[in-house]
Amino acid sequence: MFCRNCGNKIDDKTDGVRFCPRCGIKMLSLDDSTNNTEKVLIDNNKANDVELYEDKEATVALGHNVKKASAETVEHLQDVSSPNKLTYFSQENYSSEPKSTPDTAKKNNTPLILMCAGLLLMSVIFGVSAFFLYNKNLPENRYEKSCERSQEFLENGDYEDAIEEARKALEIYPEKSQAYLLIAKAYYHNGDHEEAVDILSNVPERLKDNKKITELLTKIQEDSLEEETVSADKKSDKKDKSKSEAGQEQKIKTGSYEDLENKSKNKSAATMKYISSDVSEYPLVKVYYQVLDSGNTSLTLTSPTAAIKESVAGGAYIEREVKKIEKLEGNQGLSIDIVADKSGSMDQDMPKIQSVLSQFVNSLDYNNGDQAEFLAFEDSVMYMCSYTRDLTLLNNGVASLSANGRTALYDACIEGVRNASAQPGAKCVIVFTDGQDNESYYSNQDVINLAVATSVPIYIIGAGDVDSYGLTYIAEQTKGRYWNINDLYDMSGILQSIYTEQKDLYCVEYVTDQSIDAYAQRTTQCLVADTTYTCQNESSFVPSKVIERTKHDSRYEIVKADVSWTQANAQAMQNGGHLVTITSEQEMQFVSQMAANAGLTYVWMGGYTMINNGYCYGHWITGENFEQYQHWYPGEPSRNDRDGTAEKYLILWNVSGEWSWNDERDDPAHDPALSYYLGKVGYVIEYEE
Repeated sequence: MFCRNCGNKIDDKTDGVRFCPRCGIKMLSLDDSTNNTEKVLIDNNKANDVELYEDKEATVALGHNVKKASAETVEHLQDVSSPNKLTYFSQENYSSEPKSTPDTAKKNNTPLILMCAGLLLMSVIFGVSAFFLYNKNLPENRYEKSCERSQEFLENGDYEDAIEEARKALEIYPEKSQAYLLIAKAYYHNGDHEEAVDILSNVPERLKDNKKITELLTKIQEDSLEEETVSADKKSDKKDKSKSEAGQEQKIKTGSYEDLENKSKNKSAATMKYISSDVSEYPLVKVYYQVLDSGNTSLTLTSPTAAIKESVAGGAYIEREVKKIEKLEGNQGLSIDIVADKSGSMDQDMPKIQSVLSQFVNSLDYNNGDQAEFLAFEDSVMYMCSYTRDLTLLNNGVASLSANGRTALYDACIEGVRNASAQPGAKCVIVFTDGQDNESYYSNQDVINLAVATSVPIYIIGAGDVDSYGLTYIAEQTKGRYWNINDLYDMSGILQSIYTEQKDLYCVEYVTDQSIDAYAQRTTQCLVADTTYTCQNESSFVPSKVIERTKHDSRYEIVKADVSWTQANAQAMQNGGHLVTITSEQEMQFVSQMAANAGLTYVWMGGYTMINNGYCYGHWITGENFEQYQHWYPGEPSRNDRDGTAEKYLILWNVSGEWSWNDERDDPAHDPALSYYLGKVGYVIEYEE
């Protein structure tokens, strides 16, 4: 062992030597340099790796590696003659024999080390710079950069710049797909579908089966008309060609109203009528039109295209992007509200009505989204089956029909329109009656006003002693139709014709400004054309709201009065609410306590029962699910009292301090045999917020 300061040789076999006998400096043994040193791993193949330790940290530099060691380690390794220099010791580089003579060890080599380090640093900087400069100019990197800039321009609507940048990328790698897709998308969003198709059609052969290219090509072709004539040699002049030039290629572009209008001037004129609208997928707006030929017959268009302008709340017209135009048949569902007369005059004809209605509900296309609701009316409106695609439920509703009471026709129309307007997509109401209204709270004008406001057409079939003039007026004002029949079986053909007329509608889907209120008043100018026909329509409308009626927040009003169920129901409607529907245990307890606090024993609810094949079906007047909660008194519903009087209206009653449900006749308080009802009857009005 040699002294690290003076070079004096010390016998390394002597134990316990801690200081040099010549100069007195503290000796450094191998154990001293390792026992108190955190393990530091150095990987000479990785530059700038850093490991952290929980002890107090100091940096130990070795070439291009940077590591962390404890402060104690640094204290041991600090060179006395060079206080700013750090030396690294390990099992591998530490030796008990000196690598130089004592004289050499004393020399100051700092300038040489610094010079070498500087040269090394300059070499590293130069190498890194050259590396990055080289990589920046690699074709792969230039291609990716151009594609990134093109995508940014595309997202910002700068389509010309997007095309220019994508073409730069295409020049570098014409065999890659990304640049072709970017160019085609830019042309497509700019309304130039022909150029977009050309780009994708002329990709290298090996890209013909590229999934993204084929998908985009299909989408563009679906939004464009097929070529009327083919003239490949004049493709470069197609933007300037007149449609009157024979033998030239011509297409109608979706998304350009003026262009489509100009290219459709010589086509046959058809009639286009606005029917309804839907914003359930906002900002996507769906507008439904009837397209008719000169004979007022529905047209089937060949490869139709459309353009549309929109004005909101009287503002300027703005052309919107048309996403799709399609016929309902085979593509979209239809919501139908069937409203049937079951008043007393229908008693003898009820089997015929049931047969016709059953046949009709069985013919609907439920697989493609059709759904139906079945309402019936007598003194009041009754839900036989709420909107569903379940054919079993609909047929049960039809089979539950039984004739009784008077004719609340207009109230039933109001309820049907309300419910239909709350459904997404195309919708209509179909009404059958054999008599004149003699029980409704609402008027025929109320029906018209609501149907017009919500864009719901009403189709009416009348038989017997009906107000044909009044029913025709309702149908015409709501864009529906009226039929008068003598044979009830004639209804079958009429129902199918209504269904066909609705499924022949065309839906134009366009994207509006999402920042605009979805239910603001809109005026649209729509232009539709195919290979033969062209038609235009301008209509103003307020989209209807799609309402989920299964859940709601309500407030309640209790009224103490010895009235019939019919009277209570009418009063609730007049007040802007409905008789309470109890659909949970919590609501049951709340309403029961309210009735008890008011000193009542009998409280009318907004429900009733129907019998089919011996089974009793309950219904809420709101169409809510009756099956989700029930609280019948034991043995109820009985459907008939002990004297044979029909019982079909739901009442909440208190028996021995316990509240439960019962079915009851319409007006028990004024039946001499039920005098104990007097002074104890009331009803609860539910207002849905």
